[in-house]
Parts: sequence; C-alpha cells; structure tokens
Amino acid sequence: MLLLVPLLQAHPGSSTGSDGAPRDTIGHRIELTVGATEVEIRYIAEVPERRVLEEARATGAPGYGEKLLASLTDGVALTWDGAVLPSTPVPVAEPVAGGEKGFLDFVVVRHAVRAAGRGTLGVRNGNFPDVDGFFATSVTLDGSLLAEETSLLKVKQGRIRDNWHGAWLKDESGREPWVRVRPAGWGQSSPTPAPLPQRMAGLEGEGPPPWFFGVLVLLLVPIAWLGRKLGQRARRLRE
Repeated sequence: MLLLVPLLQAHPGSSTGSDGAPRDTIGHRIELTVGATEVEIRYIAEVPERRVLEEARATGAPGYGEKLLASLTDGVALTWDGAVLPSTPVPVAEPVAGGEKGFLDFVVVRHAVRAAGRGTLGVRNGNFPDVDGFFATSVTLDGSLLAEETSLLKVKQGRIRDNWHGAWLKDESGREPWVRVRPAGWGQSSPTPAPLPQRMAGLEGEGPPPWFFGVLVLLLVPIAWLGRKLGQRARRLRE
C-alpha cells in the first residue's frame, strides 16, 4: 500500500487543532508548465495521514493508496477556452511523497496538447469537494508566450497587484485557476521559460529592448537625408 513515506513539506492547514491532532484540511498545489502548444500540470494533494489511515482501515481492502491516487488523477482536468482539454497521465517516480508532519503528498502529473495562438487555459479540480482546503497555483510560461490576464494576479499601471501566484489561498475559487495567453510580440520573447509574474503583458519595461531605438534612429537619419535630397532635386527639375 502506498502509505509510509518520509515527511517533508506542508500547507497552512498543517497546524494542530485544539485536541492536538492535525486539522482535517487538504492542501491543493498546482504547478502548470505552458509551452507553445504543450501543457503539463503537476497536482499535489496534501492529505492528513490520519485521514488516509482511517479510510484505509474502514474500507478493509488492500491497495487503498493506489485507489485514492487513481481517483485524484481523474479529478483534475485542463480546459482550453472553457472546453475540457484531453490529457494523459504521466508516470511519477514517487507518486506518494512526504509532507509536513502528519501529512502525505499524493502527486499527479498530466500532459496535454492545446491549440496554438491566443486562448484561456484553465484547471478544474474536483478532488475532495466537501473538505476544507487551501489552494496554491504557480505557472511557468514558455518564452514565446505572454499572459494577458489571469485569476492569480492583476497588472495595474504597469505593476503587479493582488499577487496570489504560488501563494496559499483559502477560497474555493482556487479550484479553477486560469490564465489567458497569447504569442509574444516582437521584442517580447524570452530565450527561456519564466514564472507567470515575469511574462505578464502590460508590465513596465515591456516591449523592444532599449538598443532598438538607437538602431532605429541610425536607420532613419540616412532615410531622412535621402528624402530631403530627392525633394530638392524634384524642385530644381520643376524650376
């Protein structure tokens, strides 16, 4: 049974209740990697170990850990412009890993191919619908993409506001994070992928690199000079 593993990381609900036992809250962590046309979602459910053991004993059937992991895999879906995006599970070397003391991490990875161009990528997380939970989502975008809008943060007057990227949020809206992406324009591309906050449209400093304007001036000067000469020649011919 997939149960006994070392414990490493936590979510905000990992503190103990008045009885000294861990609170029965679930941590939902989502890590999205968005390529030019490919998408990978890594979903981690941080589940109280006590809950897993009690449910395993209650079922009385072997392999409870595997069954729980399978249900969590089916409970996560990607969407593209509101429609479910077909995805396939990706094998994980250690599907049940450690969390904070008293918690187990169940790890699910899925892969999908989306349409090229502008669109809204979303997540639907239907796992543990009736249990209190915390939600944290982070996104990495390919250097060929920019994000126009997202549920994770806002851009106002060239600066990032209301930034929940990668942070824990105790709100059911965290079950369905989304990001609207588009191909980067000229001078907006990056040679490497970067976290969402670095790939938002409308940030200060976005656009062509500073040297571009110097080159543009150097190109325009001879063009202006040539135009002036041609204009003078045309006037002489008319005279």
